[in-house]
Amino acid sequence: MFCFNCGTKLMDQAKFCSGCGTAVQGYPQQAVQPAQTAPTMPTETPDYSPEHQEHSNIYDLLGYKVEVPKETEFYVHIRNEFEELAEEARQRMAGNFDTRYRSLDDLIRYGDDDSESYYNSALEHAVDMLRSLGIYNVNISRFSDIALEHSGYWESSFSDIREKFQELTDYKEAKKDYRASRKAGRGRLVGGGFGVGGALKGMAMAGSANMATGLLHSFTNALGNAATSAEVSSMKGKIFKNPETRRSLSISVYLDIFSVHMAVVECLNDRELSLVAESYDADQYEESAIMYNNIRNGNVRKQDLTRLIAEILQKYPFDMDYFDLALEHVAEENRNDLIEYARLFKMPIDERLREIHEANASRERLAQLFGGSAGELEDKLQSNRLFHSIKSELPANPIEAVRKAFYSVQNDNLKTKAFLVSADAIDKLANKLQNVRASYAPFQGETPFLLYDNTAFGSAKNGLFITDQRIYVSNMMEKAWSMSLQDIERIDLSGSSILINGKSADIVQVSGRDRENFHEFIQLLIFVQKYSGSLSPGAAAGRGTASQEVRSARSEASAAKLAPAPVAGAEKGIDYVRNTILSLNNQSLRNYLFIENENEKAAKKFRNAREAYAFLKPDETPILLFDNTAFGSAKDGFLVTDRRIYIHNMLQKPAQIDIADIVSLGLKGSDLLFNQQVAYINLIDSSSRSAFRDLMEKFIERLR
Repeated sequence: MFCFNCGTKLMDQAKFCSGCGTAVQGYPQQAVQPAQTAPTMPTETPDYSPEHQEHSNIYDLLGYKVEVPKETEFYVHIRNEFEELAEEARQRMAGNFDTRYRSLDDLIRYGDDDSESYYNSALEHAVDMLRSLGIYNVNISRFSDIALEHSGYWESSFSDIREKFQELTDYKEAKKDYRASRKAGRGRLVGGGFGVGGALKGMAMAGSANMATGLLHSFTNALGNAATSAEVSSMKGKIFKNPETRRSLSISVYLDIFSVHMAVVECLNDRELSLVAESYDADQYEESAIMYNNIRNGNVRKQDLTRLIAEILQKYPFDMDYFDLALEHVAEENRNDLIEYARLFKMPIDERLREIHEANASRERLAQLFGGSAGELEDKLQSNRLFHSIKSELPANPIEAVRKAFYSVQNDNLKTKAFLVSADAIDKLANKLQNVRASYAPFQGETPFLLYDNTAFGSAKNGLFITDQRIYVSNMMEKAWSMSLQDIERIDLSGSSILINGKSADIVQVSGRDRENFHEFIQLLIFVQKYSGSLSPGAAAGRGTASQEVRSARSEASAAKLAPAPVAGAEKGIDYVRNTILSLNNQSLRNYLFIENENEKAAKKFRNAREAYAFLKPDETPILLFDNTAFGSAKDGFLVTDRRIYIHNMLQKPAQIDIADIVSLGLKGSDLLFNQQVAYINLIDSSSRSAFRDLMEKFIERLR
């Protein structure tokens, strides 16, 4: 049984929804009444709420009245459930390319089974939902036949790959064994489907799915025929590594599962409920997209603008871009109806409003530090991810914020090549600093910030060196050069070189995947110092650029500010974990890490994890939870106590390991390895996974 108001699955005999508190009697009551003879299905439409048949909601959108029937509200609840299931399955399928599938052979061997597993789970969920709504004439078999009329995306995408694989390898058995009924039922792409929703940017309908599979078909055909085994292997590798393969298949999984909600609507409409799913079909989406693009491209008359925005929101209210557009054209005091309308369609309007508020507050704080240069700084760093990750912290403590940015990108490769020159690092860097000064950076009266060693054996005689006033550069077999920070206008990345106003600084000792991160840190360091001078010793958090008298010689106190803060050795393991997480600034990690009793949201996640897989002993204290679910149920991931780590990966049995027994902690792709026990961490951004492993290693050491 599901709550009509918020869609939460209800416990048996529940009187109120645990998600929103709505009384359960607002849900449809079982329509079949007890009788002496066999029950018969009712002919009357179930009453989904006391007002369901009587009222519509009317919203004022930019001065225009938009009516939303109650049937639409109920449809949104159904749609949203399957959108969440579809997105989680899409992420799982995409993640399989990093973990489960190592080659095209693996994809052919496991792909169909994985897709079918995800799809069958959605079918079971749909039948459970129908039963909870009083629909008892549908079982899995019958509902599957109905749902197949709305799906077929996976088969359309996968068939091109399978056929090319069979052609390349004479894979006759796979063709014989493939179930004809499944191929017949899912072997076509059906028009009018609804598509990939928020995480995939609006709606990918049947048309865009056709385009995706068409591109894949063109790619496989373009490979031609192979003659030798080496050519066969090469072509198979090209198919598997082509980004279009992962993208098309993961989107196809999404579309198949999302389309199941259309079958649910069909079953409900057989009971004359008239849910209005047809109001949001592919034509409506295409029209709304055309209208939106006309507005963004400046092709709309001023007097038509607000009317057109309201019409777009009415035609297709499932794209957050449309609500962003509306927010730009409605005064803050007139947003109430727009906000409620967005909430009705499950758009993240509250999150967007928080982002707008935080952005405005951040601009004000930056203006305090950078004065009139704040706008220019933001222009220079508008695409710099590191800058945006610490922007809110910069005004309060620029040195600490920049230091945190550096350590967020410093992985095993950069640890041996790039160094913040801090007081406690002077002795360790003494030889390198002497070589830098003797070779190419004769700095005087300047405060060193960063040393990058571009030599293979650590002499630091080539590389780059940044102080509070200048950047010094020495490339192998080239004349050294330097430049004042005040003269720097552009900092670009080109291959294995950072370009400072077009002049090259080689960073060949930084591995390819780390160069963009290092380039962004160089940008951040130089432009923050250029426009504020706030990293210099003794600099106040004032406005404008640094004065000459602020650029004084290094002092131990200022050097210490750039050093990592020491951790108190006496701090208890549990407190250490909690304090570290609560002060964590890596948002990619913080989004998925929760502390017991941190807040109501965290408490709910801990409850879900303990009910699903983490069956704690009476003497254990829960501490940390990693949520590896796309929509926050926390039923996959791992839970850390003071004694054990409980692990649950999707489609696998729960596992646990005593902390005392952990002798190694490894990282392989998107898998964290406690000894040999795998824990999926695929939702963590790839650039943050090493940091996550290091963090867990510290926690385990403290908890032993």
